[in-house]
Amino acid sequence: MQQRAYVVDITAGPDGALWVTDFLRDSRVGRITMTGRVSQYSKGLSGSSRPSDIVAGPDCTMWLVEADADRTDRVRF
Repeated sequence: MQQRAYVVDITAGPDGALWVTDFLRDSRVGRITMTGRVSQYSKGLSGSSRPSDIVAGPDCTMWLVEADADRTDRVRF
């Protein structure tokens, strides 16, 4: 059985792709291209995090909020 996603936020990246945060899939952020290709990333995220809000920064990097049981941090992605 495939695990369902719980998308918290979605935003357009500087490359035109859509970036999403998935609250159910621990420590993952998804990227969906205009052709429908889906990639998942976890670089820099702690194992117990739940990524929430995401935004494209002025320096063309993606920034997100990583919610954790003990803290909330900003993570450059």
